[in-house]
Amino acid sequence: MNNDMNEEDWKRFDAIKDTEITASISNDEDWRDINLSEKLGWKVVQPDGSTIFPLTLDAKLTKFIQDTHLDYQIFLTGVLKEYAEKQQKL
Repeated sequence: MNNDMNEEDWKRFDAIKDTEITASISNDEDWRDINLSEKLGWKVVQPDGSTIFPLTLDAKLTKFIQDTHLDYQIFLTGVLKEYAEKQQKL
């Protein structure tokens, strides 16, 4: 992939926080009314206390999550939490 970004551009890009992206999108008329979680039937859960947990994922799964979720950590936390809750009910 060829682009016109230089090293400084990439540093600025890497410094952008998910919250800044979310705020920017929420102010964009094209994205304002789109809720991917709702549209795809996913439940978004805000983490209640965090622990760093290294996790290795399949490359295709990682790309899918990154391409479809603004905050993949909240998405993965919600999926794993819901799975755990369902397992405890069995």
